[in-house]
Amino acid sequence: MPLVAFLSDFGYTDYYVAAVKAVIKRVCPVAEVVDVSHGVRSWSLLDGCYTLSCCFDDFPEGTVFLAVVDPGVGTPRRGLVVRSARYWFVGPDNGLLTCVASRDPPFRAWAIEKVPYARKRSYTFHGRDVFAPVAAYIACGGSPEEVGREVADPVALSLWEPEVVGNVIRARAVHVDNFGNVALNVGEELLGRLSAGYGTSLRVRVPGGEHSVKIVRTFGEVEPGEAAAVINSCGFLELVVNQGSASRKLGVNVEDPVEIEVER
Repeated sequence: MPLVAFLSDFGYTDYYVAAVKAVIKRVCPVAEVVDVSHGVRSWSLLDGCYTLSCCFDDFPEGTVFLAVVDPGVGTPRRGLVVRSARYWFVGPDNGLLTCVASRDPPFRAWAIEKVPYARKRSYTFHGRDVFAPVAAYIACGGSPEEVGREVADPVALSLWEPEVVGNVIRARAVHVDNFGNVALNVGEELLGRLSAGYGTSLRVRVPGGEHSVKIVRTFGEVEPGEAAAVINSCGFLELVVNQGSASRKLGVNVEDPVEIEVER
């Protein structure tokens, strides 16, 4: 059965998600549609990349990911179909698709120039009018060459990679989950290169102030209300508070700069 996995920043209040799903089912009635999340922070490509990166490879091979976080909707920015080694990605050409597809190399990209089975047309809802029918068309066996020409210059998400200066990591907060845990764009591999493992103390500077935390395996290794850092289930460094919100306690939110100094 064709599978379309849908991620957006549309939220859960309006009709937007339902409209996109309706178009997918109209174009490819046999497709199953799975919601990844529609709670991505509005306009945040970093949050979108993190959220999809955490789970895309849990899906079966051939899944089509419809990823619509689109602050440039209606502008000349392109739409893309991207094929990685095992998956398809459809959405705006703003770096989100390539940020995830690059984790499943190699990938190729096609600019969306024709929209199969298009019915409605608006400048502000390309999720429904462009990307949903294209994703459904691909899911039902359509060829990307029928949608547009192959391109060699898809946009890359330049803010994704942290900067390292000595033992200091200049990172970003990329996601705040329902518990207030703050994920950073700092992978376990980078921490290993800096010899920062469990038990290492970190000096964390965020817009809300400066804090000292220790990398622990799990929340219960610190007292309730105490801040710490963990390697989360996605393999990224995450600021946490045992039974509390790190976002509130430390004063940090999605896309905020976070400077981490590994204390020796």
